[in-house]
Amino acid sequence: METTMKAGLNVRRFKYVKKLVIDPRLEEVNSALAELIDVSTKHPKEKFASSADQLLLYQSLSYMLNAKKILDCGTFTGLSALSFALGCADDGHVYTIDVNKEFVDVGREYWDKAGVAGKITSILKPADEVVKEMAQKPEHLGSFDIAYLDVPKHLYEPVYEYIVPLLRPRGLLLVDNIFMSYGVLEDEANYDPRDTAVLDMAKFNKRISADERMMHNFIDIGDGLAIVVKK
Repeated sequence: METTMKAGLNVRRFKYVKKLVIDPRLEEVNSALAELIDVSTKHPKEKFASSADQLLLYQSLSYMLNAKKILDCGTFTGLSALSFALGCADDGHVYTIDVNKEFVDVGREYWDKAGVAGKITSILKPADEVVKEMAQKPEHLGSFDIAYLDVPKHLYEPVYEYIVPLLRPRGLLLVDNIFMSYGVLEDEANYDPRDTAVLDMAKFNKRISADERMMHNFIDIGDGLAIVVKK
């Protein structure tokens, strides 16, 4: 289903988690999620997909919070949207954003198959435009239980600044790819100036670490996940 290198930088950790968590839980969760994971890992752009252990975490967190309103910035093939929709409240809703209709259409079949298509609204526009528009509408301010951020890295910071006011107090922000294949762990003097994604992520990680509005944690799962709580 999924290669260890794709699913995590710590290969031994992934093998252990796969045996005790991923495989048994994917048998319990709606089969559409396992099928979409398989389809996504065979996609030419499979590096955009979250790992299976991350997706199960997203489902667990949305279930734990009984989330009713979720913002998913970065649909790709619909994996994160499906995971959130499977975990959220019965009357919960996921707003998922991407610019690529071809990517999103892959996921629609599996949203339908899982019986959660009615809980997901797909918005085909740049994420920075969508969150800016949402932040200008009173009904969205402070209303989201969870937000997920996995867009082009140069957009992380501007999208983040609009997401924060959209989250409710104690709302949860999940940020993917914070380690950039461990590129950000290098001494800053050794950063390749041509690798703009690593530079953008290093800057963003400093931004959220210094944001007094938020409580942040960095987790070694997939390519690194920030779990950030709004105070």
